[in-house]
Amino acid sequence: MLKPRYRKVRLLNLRTGRAGAVVKAKLPRGQYIDDIDFDRSKRLVVRSKVATGVAVYQVSRKTGAVRLLRKIKRPDVAMWVLPGDESYEPWTLRK
Repeated sequence: MLKPRYRKVRLLNLRTGRAGAVVKAKLPRGQYIDDIDFDRSKRLVVRSKVATGVAVYQVSRKTGAVRLLRKIKRPDVAMWVLPGDESYEPWTLRK
């Protein structure tokens, strides 16, 4: 069974209950959104699996433009927890 792959994000304002417009994250070819988070300054951050590990991008809420923040090299283990996370996420498994 194929896992669904996404590039589009729709944000919801929990204070007002309104959903924003759908924004397509302009990730490099072959990369898709695996995890969504916000950084300390409340900017939208997405994580994408790459051949050597995980790439972390900052995404513009209006245009969908991405800026590479960092690439994390995958350690040589079967499972790993990403820096800054408390728990294991299934998409980080080695195939």
